Amino acid sequence: MEPGQDPFENFNKSRAEVEREAAIASVHHHSNDEWKEAAFDAVCDVAADHDEFTADMVWRYLITKHPDLEVHDNRALGPVMRRVAAIGLIESTHRYEDSERISCHARSLLIWRSLVR
Repeated sequence: MEPGQDPFENFNKSRAEVEREAAIASVHHHSNDEWKEAAFDAVCDVAADHDEFTADMVWRYLITKHPDLEVHDNRALGPVMRRVAAIGLIESTHRYEDSERISCHARSLLIWRSLVR
């Protein structure tokens, strides 16, 4: 920290929300279209087969169905999930469970509810 710098300047909810949206837009923009289409289909397929699910289930489906398809940043699934929710196929349960993916360090994942079952 620079001398004289406010130690709390990094705490600003509205700025944090703006930065979050910018990061989501950026990761979506930089994802290739083939991956985005496969991810969208994966979310829809998982939603058709499960009443509730997490991103881990979508990743397992993607890896199984498209083992050679890669994305530059795994956070790219977030904008896809939001898109599927925006068109009314899934919704948040406002509940969470720990991820099983090692790269996620057991962080909390949102549990989504299917609206197509």
